[in-house]
Amino acid sequence: MSLTARSSSGVSETCMLHPITTDKLCQVRDGNPIVEGTRIGVHDVIGLLQNGESVDSLRADCFPVLTRAQIYECLAYYEDHRGETDLLIARQMAQP
Repeated sequence: MSLTARSSSGVSETCMLHPITTDKLCQVRDGNPIVEGTRIGVHDVIGLLQNGESVDSLRADCFPVLTRAQIYECLAYYEDHRGETDLLIARQMAQP
């Protein structure tokens, strides 16, 4: 289980703090971080949690394909990439 993303610098790297792979060639969701094996963006998960969903309601009502571990991986990723994730959430919320 890991998250996949394209780094903003275009450099491939692996983060050992949580299973993150950044890949310049990742074109899913415009290269934004996603839960591996899905098209679910980390910012989608975090945005819903910020707007009142719990881990359990997120699994049951929004993304039943995600495990609790994958949701917590999104939270771990968010802790290390808060600024860029908040920017993605803000952009998504501003869209008509």
